[in-house]
Amino acid sequence: MWKLKKQLSMLLVLTLLLGAVCLLSGCVGKARPYIGDFHSVFVDSQTDDNTISFTLSIRKDHTFVLYKDNGYRTREYSGSWKSYTNENQMQLLCLIEEGYSWNSEHPNAWHPYFSLIFLDDGTLMATPGTTTSKTYGVQTAFGSGYLMITLVLFEKD
Repeated sequence: MWKLKKQLSMLLVLTLLLGAVCLLSGCVGKARPYIGDFHSVFVDSQTDDNTISFTLSIRKDHTFVLYKDNGYRTREYSGSWKSYTNENQMQLLCLIEEGYSWNSEHPNAWHPYFSLIFLDDGTLMATPGTTTSKTYGVQTAFGSGYLMITLVLFEKD
């Protein structure tokens, strides 16, 4: 009986020790670098005055808010994010659920989305998913038609 208690005690100690090592090494909360506020430092757009900018707020509760400022109007989009990890590199998929208006004929035809991943220099790269419409041409989470934006780089505030 004493031997069984000793083995169970050792198993409990090893479990706690492994949990502490995992917590300190980052096994838990891998999305932590993504949590926070970011501002765009590069926007791939075809405007002469470079007035388009974005602000992104990623929250712990798996939600985000994206603000687009084109110099005369600010738009707000919000939604939820999911994560994917491959070989210790995490990528987020952000699904816009509020603030985006497709068009009056097909209001729920498409929910814009974009992917986020950290580059080696610490900037956050955002690439949008795309769809097409006979009315508006190409649509992305960051713009449409001739202002279609295919890449945004963010830095943490």
